[in-house]
Amino acid sequence: MFEWFAKWILFFILRLLSWTYRIEGRDLDNYAKAQSMHPLQSYLLAFWHEQLLSPLFFFRGKRHGVVISDSRDGKIIAFQCLKLGYTVVHGSQIRNGKDKGGLRALIGMLAELRKGCPIALTVDGSIGPRRYVKAGIIELARKSRVAILPLASASSRYWTLNTWDKFKIPKPFAKIVVQFGEPIEVPLTLTPEETAKFQEIVANAINSQEEKAKIYLSSL
Repeated sequence: MFEWFAKWILFFILRLLSWTYRIEGRDLDNYAKAQSMHPLQSYLLAFWHEQLLSPLFFFRGKRHGVVISDSRDGKIIAFQCLKLGYTVVHGSQIRNGKDKGGLRALIGMLAELRKGCPIALTVDGSIGPRRYVKAGIIELARKSRVAILPLASASSRYWTLNTWDKFKIPKPFAKIVVQFGEPIEVPLTLTPEETAKFQEIVANAINSQEEKAKIYLSSL
């Protein structure tokens, strides 16, 4: 019963908030470029966990897959994503040395990408460390042969939660900028050292887009 109420209460809160937001996409040519780099227009949308809400609202109604854990909190989040028009792939990262569905998620994401469904990923995972790109997105890009599209957002007014990721919730009537970076191609073969280098490249790309979004907001 609690889960049912939590799903719907959060749904109505998010719906009310989203109606007040003014969201603008920037450098959309990079978005189009990422689509053009795959025959089915698949790509991997890469952003930080703390900025999850802005891309979810920006892309609502457009076909994207998202990875959500099977936990109670995950089910509540999955409900919101389904209501926003997303495809949910279940799974999570390894915790305490145990696979919480990571392999199942990888298989599910590959299947969606091969059907022409882009995947949106919080690249620092569901438990952190904060702003550290996990190797999973590099491996997924390598296996699927799709580009990684770095994305960041900035809001004129927001709340910051006391969570591991410092999760941000834009306040009512906030201006939100969603900033797209240059697509990143991953080679078919990679050494562990090269994988680590691409993790750094993706992190730097997301951070640089965040700075661009903040600069643009400050000029408004």
